[in-house]
Amino acid sequence: MSDPDDNVGGSPKVHIGRAVSIRTSHKLFCHSLCVDPVIRCDRATPCANCVAAGIQCKTSKDRPQVQRQRVLISGQYERKIDAMEERLHSVETLLMETNKMLRSLLNKEHTISPSSTLTPDVRDTRASFTVDVNMDRSVNGPYDGETSLMAHSRNARRVIEHLLQSTPSMSSDPEVIDALKTLHAAMQGPSRTEASLLRPGPTDEDQESPRTTLPPQESVFNIIRGAQAADCLFFSIWLPFFTPDEFMHLCDQLYSDFDSCSLATKTTLYGGLHYMFAEYLSACKTPFDSIYWAHAQSFKLLFESCLRRYSVLSIPTFDNVLALVFGAGHAIQVSDYASAWPMVSTAANMCQALGWHRLPDGYARDAEAQRILFWLIYYFDKCLSLRLGRSSNIQDFDISVSYPKDPVESEYRSWHLWFLTLIDIATAHGLIYEQLYSPGSMQQLPKQRSQRVLELEFRLDAIAYKSTSIVESTVYRRQYMIYLVKSNAVVIGCLRTLTYRAASPSEGRAGFDIDPRCLSAARLTLRLHQDAIEHVRDRQDGSANDYANWTILNSPFTPFIVLFCHVIVSFDLDDLKLMEAFTISLESLNLRTARPMLNFRVLCETFLLLATRYIRMSTREMHVRDQVPVFSPDSSHATPSSSGYPTAQGRLNRIDLSQEGGNSGGFNFLPPGIFEDWLSGSQDFDQLELVM
Repeated sequence: MSDPDDNVGGSPKVHIGRAVSIRTSHKLFCHSLCVDPVIRCDRATPCANCVAAGIQCKTSKDRPQVQRQRVLISGQYERKIDAMEERLHSVETLLMETNKMLRSLLNKEHTISPSSTLTPDVRDTRASFTVDVNMDRSVNGPYDGETSLMAHSRNARRVIEHLLQSTPSMSSDPEVIDALKTLHAAMQGPSRTEASLLRPGPTDEDQESPRTTLPPQESVFNIIRGAQAADCLFFSIWLPFFTPDEFMHLCDQLYSDFDSCSLATKTTLYGGLHYMFAEYLSACKTPFDSIYWAHAQSFKLLFESCLRRYSVLSIPTFDNVLALVFGAGHAIQVSDYASAWPMVSTAANMCQALGWHRLPDGYARDAEAQRILFWLIYYFDKCLSLRLGRSSNIQDFDISVSYPKDPVESEYRSWHLWFLTLIDIATAHGLIYEQLYSPGSMQQLPKQRSQRVLELEFRLDAIAYKSTSIVESTVYRRQYMIYLVKSNAVVIGCLRTLTYRAASPSEGRAGFDIDPRCLSAARLTLRLHQDAIEHVRDRQDGSANDYANWTILNSPFTPFIVLFCHVIVSFDLDDLKLMEAFTISLESLNLRTARPMLNFRVLCETFLLLATRYIRMSTREMHVRDQVPVFSPDSSHATPSSSGYPTAQGRLNRIDLSQEGGNSGGFNFLPPGIFEDWLSGSQDFDQLELVM
């Protein structure tokens, strides 16, 4: 703003109020009075502004220019920068892994409140596929996921935890402690060091095996001709995809023009030759030289090596789908379900890319082979979905392709009916997971779940009736069909048990109350298993091996776990004998490879030992207190439940399982965190102070 006195006498009076910088050959710094308009400097010395203002004109000296240093980014500097980035990335990775390890340790050492640990969770009982939060996923190696059998076993383990906490006198028994340690180890699943298609083999290389690694051609052709003459089941199963003559021609092409054979052709041939050798050598009455078994093993290694070369980006073709189906079947045969799932998923994606799930009706051979191959993948997909607790790749509402057509040969029609029954059983697998055990189904009301159970019950009844009628019309391989129908009955029994197990338990009693229909289904399934075992026990055609891998291990075999939960609560000796007979039957199976069954057998033996020891010690305790007969597994005494003296069920009835308080109730004699340590074998009861 200007002062009123600035315009006295009409002549403007200039005030120098700010400095104006002018860059010339040297920097000129002048003070001038701030008026409008501003008088610009005329760059003279002294400047006109200072002369007009009557002040001394001051100038500033030139500032010395600071020489800039240019940084040249050469290849050496770039390498140093890259090295620093790599080190920073490694530090970040190390910090993340350390964080995961700390979280895992904190989860294991964290003491949960008694109410949350000792009160059974209704949702945990229904949702059999709840993942254990304490599982360490930072360990290198593939994570196989938790199977439905392990989930039900974990639920049974919780039941025995509650009962042991209510009877502290049993906790110091050495056999019980050893059994609990064995159970903990068995529930960890197979060792990560075991062979798996997801892990490279000891002889795997970046390039495929050369022609020289193949067994001698003449030996291979002799086995093929012998298997064809003996009418091996291998050719009957894979007849829709190649005839014996076509298979022989492919083998001849493999040996004569090895380099021109595609990966899919080699995979199919290696897998087919391995299983043909195994079937023919096992069934042949005249023992072959051991070199032929070595040839079968060589084809197996070549087969698995080819399977590892497949990726999700493989081109969708009929040959690739067939090779992946061979691989998925092999993975299930050796109980490598973690490897079977990605192969089935890739094959299912190829089928959908090729449009096989919407094939129009037709009788062309190629279309029929595609239709059969699609339904094989459907069967694998649905069975693995329930066993692994994952959503299936192929949804029922997205399928419009029809079932395979009836064969022209009348002798194969019963086998066609059996294949259709397999498809129905696969559909039941998928529906049980989707409607009863998936996370979305857990949000349903009890009334809705009961309706789902009823619908699945009707569906399983229809499948069972359809399956039992197959044998009557069977002409070709009747004895083997009898075995297949018996196996179907066991699988349907497992599905019934799972269906009824999902029925809503009583309020506050989840894990202890079992639906009577579930108990009946579990008992019937174990009896059906004994019937099937008697049929395959002494057979040399590989039936026992197929039964173990495709019926017991491929199905969620929960009837045994259900009976365990019932036995330790009710002291039912008849059910205990059923469990014992089932466990003994597993040892009598004549298996080519015992490894896949080993972990399941150890699990059953451990549950049986726990149930036997718990009932024996409970009756001994009651004998001391009430002077009643002591239980003996081989005695003919009446069961405790029928004798009138207290059982574990009676003790449970006196315990309020829904209490929220941490210091009340019958299970709180030991802090839950410490009890879990003892259960896992890291703590002894002798070193603990019990809180009574």
